[in-house]
Amino acid sequence: MRQTRKQMYEKAIELWGADNQVNQAIEELQELGIALNKFRRNSSYAECRDSYNSYRGNVLEEIADVRQMIGQLILIFDFKDPELQEMSDIVLRKLQREMDHEREKRRG
Repeated sequence: MRQTRKQMYEKAIELWGADNQVNQAIEELQELGIALNKFRRNSSYAECRDSYNSYRGNVLEEIADVRQMIGQLILIFDFKDPELQEMSDIVLRKLQREMDHEREKRRG
């Protein structure tokens, strides 16, 4: 029988412990930052659609690692879907306000 992502994340947390997985999440976030910096130094955003670009591939891999760690963090901190959705909505509204403010600044 195939395991769900949640089951895999639960087993990883059980095996390595919450502290180690939080540390791993921090490491994966740092690796994503490094991959993004390497992309910016060695590629252009026009190349983002080039699936053969190794820097793009590295960014993709690190994003996948971070997504897995976020799934584990959600379990470790016992965040529920409504709570996550509410915070996501708050952050999205904040982004909208910041973009509106930026547009106003650029107009003059």
